[in-house]
Amino acid sequence: GRLLAMKKRIYCDYNATTPVIPAVKKAYINALDVYGNASSLHETGRMAKEALENSRMAVAAFINALPEQLLFCSSGTEANNQVLQQLIAQQRDEGPVHVLVSAIEHSSVLETAKVLEAWGIEVECIPVTAEGLVEVDTLVSLLKPHTKLVSVMFANNEIGSIQDIAALSRVVKDHGALFHCDAVQALGKVVIDVAQLDVDFMTFSAHKIGAPKGVGVLYLKSDNLVSPLLYGGKHERALRASTENIPGIIAIGVAVEHLDVSVFQEHTQVLKQYIREGF
Repeated sequence: GRLLAMKKRIYCDYNATTPVIPAVKKAYINALDVYGNASSLHETGRMAKEALENSRMAVAAFINALPEQLLFCSSGTEANNQVLQQLIAQQRDEGPVHVLVSAIEHSSVLETAKVLEAWGIEVECIPVTAEGLVEVDTLVSLLKPHTKLVSVMFANNEIGSIQDIAALSRVVKDHGALFHCDAVQALGKVVIDVAQLDVDFMTFSAHKIGAPKGVGVLYLKSDNLVSPLLYGGKHERALRASTENIPGIIAIGVAVEHLDVSVFQEHTQVLKQYIREGF
């Protein structure tokens, strides 16, 4: 009976996590043999380093970034924390800091914002419309002379609202602040061009696109915009200490090569219509 129930199960929680797609699973298993430390100078280490950089190039190409603008870490949560916690040092060294986050951000942004408040940073939430959208005029009205960072997610994991990131980023940059976008739910579902969007930071997660858990990606327009969240070795341009998860990073590189935004959107439209018609 249990086996029959398993066969009938339909998994619909892809916003929480995705199954590992077959090609990625195969690459991940094979990548377990790439056991070298990418910081080692011997041949085994160089093999790991080459695999690491190949994946960096694959992800960068998919979002129209330069490979040297990507930082590999453990999760989208870690990437979000690295961007926001940087402001603690800024408040200490440069004076008052004001931060704006949308009311519908992921907990890794909203909970980190509470930590910033505990450090004396002024944090405000940007309200959204009934459709879950941040309006440009509302954002502009909340900007202050000491606003240093605005964080608005690309696609919401619960209600599916998609923000006009280019328009929001434009007004933030005109104000002289930095713009951060949590794009964990958007990768592979909408076209992402970081150069066209003109964001300063964008975060991604491997397990939302058919790769295993344990790898996040932080896009940085420039390395001098953040300091390390973890201190130790000189991994990831000295911005993320810790020996890299080579199999996981290889897996996300393979996963992005299997992403096709148009195919996803067409498939999703078919499923929506199927559900609306009552199966």
